[in-house]
Amino acid sequence: NLFILKDELYKYLKLDCESLFEILTKFFSQIYFDYKLNIQKFPTVASISLAVFRTKFLKQSKIPILHSKVFDSIYNSYYGGIVDIYKPFGENLFQYDCNSLYPFALLNPLPVGKPRHIIFNSPKNINDLDYFGFFRAKVNSANSTFPVLPKKSTNLFSPLGEWESWYFSEELKFASSVGYKIELLEGYIFDSGFIFNDFINHFYDKKANAKDSIIRNTSKLILNSLYGRFGLNPEMSDVKLVNNTELDTYLTKPTKIESFINDDYQIITTPSNRLSKTVSVCIASAVTSYAR
Repeated sequence: NLFILKDELYKYLKLDCESLFEILTKFFSQIYFDYKLNIQKFPTVASISLAVFRTKFLKQSKIPILHSKVFDSIYNSYYGGIVDIYKPFGENLFQYDCNSLYPFALLNPLPVGKPRHIIFNSPKNINDLDYFGFFRAKVNSANSTFPVLPKKSTNLFSPLGEWESWYFSEELKFASSVGYKIELLEGYIFDSGFIFNDFINHFYDKKANAKDSIIRNTSKLILNSLYGRFGLNPEMSDVKLVNNTELDTYLTKPTKIESFINDDYQIITTPSNRLSKTVSVCIASAVTSYAR
């Protein structure tokens, strides 16, 4: 009966909205009373996480903000997680899950301060130097039987062989320890420091000791959402609601139509001349390297 189904759907949706309202109210109160932030001013959980970090835990701003050539070079070292499968079948297998992998990676030494560009006159073996940063390197896996370094192609994969690419120094040192030959060609050297330890320890303890699921889950969201915020494109866009009669004036420059509101209005994004001051690709690249 359609009328019975309609009533049941209405009850379900009503309870769904009420539970969501309760969660948001508790989340709003938690963030406001603990950190004096109004979550209505932030469009995403990642932006809330960053705001909490900046207002409560950032003691001294040493986070590198990179643009232009430096950004482009280090962005080439920013890879995702490795999900290669080398043995597609097995029996009596075990499954392991890493507890808060990316927050744990944030506890490691991270790049701080201004980078120093270096070009080597001849390739340098990574074991002969003690640099911390990001390097374009010649990689040879001849003495390793198991691939550990990722490479960008159509998809991300971990090959064996010889190639050149950009990597975080600590991942190159690990690859060298398992048999890779690593020769450095050029790079950007950073100082290292611990930036996020107080933030990570605070929210990890809050998640672990939470008395109810809402506080536990919201603490987990904030804990896990911070890292990715630093890996965004620093080139910002303007978001506009435009009438179809105005659309032609925007199509003379790069414009992306995000969604149709109705027959008369659309939401578009256009390039902005502004650059973000809260994006740091070297932080994102280092964290994913540690996680791998």
